[in-house]
Order: sequence, then structure tokens, then C-alpha cells
Amino acid sequence: MEDARVLVHIDGDTKGIDKAAGEASNKLSKFKGIAKGVAGATAAVGTAAAATAKAFWNGANATAQYGDNIDKASQKLKLSSNTYQEMDYILQRNGASIDSLTIGMKNITKDLANFSNGSKDAAKKYEALGISMKGVNGETKNEEQMMYSVISSLMEMEDVTQRNAAAQEIFGRNAAELLPMLNAGSEEFDKLQWEARDYGMVMSEDAVKASAAFEDSLLKLQEMVKYN
Repeated sequence: MEDARVLVHIDGDTKGIDKAAGEASNKLSKFKGIAKGVAGATAAVGTAAAATAKAFWNGANATAQYGDNIDKASQKLKLSSNTYQEMDYILQRNGASIDSLTIGMKNITKDLANFSNGSKDAAKKYEALGISMKGVNGETKNEEQMMYSVISSLMEMEDVTQRNAAAQEIFGRNAAELLPMLNAGSEEFDKLQWEARDYGMVMSEDAVKASAAFEDSLLKLQEMVKYN
């Protein structure tokens, strides 16, 4: 999946195959015993070629749709496409889904915006976890950086009751879905993250962008056909 430049040109046109097979059938038609078999083989070749073309097209289209979904969903959560896929894998392995992050990412986005606008209250719940909303360069962290900081800090907390309360404050009602991941700890988190990368489960950012562009082109084409 690392190469985004996948060129597929399949039109399912079997006229050339049908013509050649037809000519061969005519030459052999004088042999009555095998003419019927040749005609059957000709039809089978044409059908197989069309089916193969359709299979290639379906495969390419399914891959493009998958990448396009990642592109759109990752933007909604304010995550890079790579992080989105890694977190999706980690959460699935812990009995949850990537949707469990939705409320938390909305809260983090809102708190970062308030912090940037000068609100001191926005940083309090993160400071209680030992998290600064500014990075080492002094600039305000982005949503992805804050998410990692929050998850890491929650995993390090020894008081489970206090940890769960803090998780509830940030991730809302979805916090319970994240508990198996938090209970597993940072070592297991890192292990699963590397698994997602090493096992080829993460589509490259270039491939995701190419998939989104491909799907957008298909949509435009469909709209043109509809209104013309």
C-alpha cells in the first residue's frame, strides 16, 4: 500500500479476443465434431476476460473508497491519516473503535481554541494531569499532540479512580470504551502501534490523498453523466 501511484486501465473490451476466436472457429467449422466445442470456448474466453476486468476494477475502486474514508474521517478528528489508522487498530485490539475518540477530540479542539484566545481555565484539567498545552518550542500543541499527551498521562496514573474521572472529563461518555486500552499500558500501546506499521496496515499519506482524489474524480464524472 506504500505506493499511491496505482494506474489501472481496464475497459473490459473483448472485441479483439472475440474476433480472433471467431476466425479460428470459422476455419475449424468444417470439422463438425469440434465446432460446437470451439464456439463454447470462444464464449468462455470472452466471459472470463470481462469478469477479470470487472474484478480488477472492483478491487481498485474498493481500495480507493477505503483510502477516501480514511482521508475524510481523519480530518474530522483532527488527526493525520497515519495516526488515525494506528489508533483505529489499537482501539480495535482493545475492544473499542476509533469513534470512541470523537467526544475527546472535540473537547481537546475546543480547549486548544480557548487557550489560544487567552483562557486560563482551558488548561487547568490538563495541568492536573501534568500536561502543558505548549510544546517544547513554546507554541500551542495541535490536537494530535494533545491526544497523545493525554493518553500517555492517563496510562501513567496509579490511582485508577482518579484516572477514570480524568478520562471522563476529557472523553465524556466514551471514556469507558477507552479503559481497556488505558489498563493495557504504554508498553502495549507502543507494541500495537508498531504492529500496525510493520504489518502493512497503515496506508501511506500519499496513497490516502490519491484515493481521495480518485473518488472525487469519480463523483464529478457521475455528476457530469447525470446532467448531460
